[in-house]
Amino acid sequence: MKKILILLLIGLLGCRQEEDVRPELLFRTWTQTASGQPVPYPVVVEFRRDGTLLYGPDKRPAWCCSPATFTSTRTIVRFLWPQTPDPQCALVNCALSALTVGVDWQIKKLSTNELVLSSGGQTISFAAR
Repeated sequence: MKKILILLLIGLLGCRQEEDVRPELLFRTWTQTASGQPVPYPVVVEFRRDGTLLYGPDKRPAWCCSPATFTSTRTIVRFLWPQTPDPQCALVNCALSALTVGVDWQIKKLSTNELVLSSGGQTISFAAR
């Protein structure tokens, strides 16, 4: 009887599904709402299906200190620098850039109206536009 109960419990736990992230929800325009500190000039960024990022209401390509592209899985986003960096950006200090490149950002929440990314103790929240 005890073995049957244990097998039943294992079977029920095995059927439990985690909240499924729908990656297609990422592909839209987002406005940064928080980053662990006040956001005086929130980033407006569009994640495009081809892996490019566009910025601002007029959808401009990346500029200094802004990632140009990204890769993603169901649970991770990784921001990338442009393949050919702009020489004018060589002297710019990008230490305060909100979208840190080259690290894995965990997708903590992805819904039709909210995106929350977390990496190394830093969390960035976005609202859909």
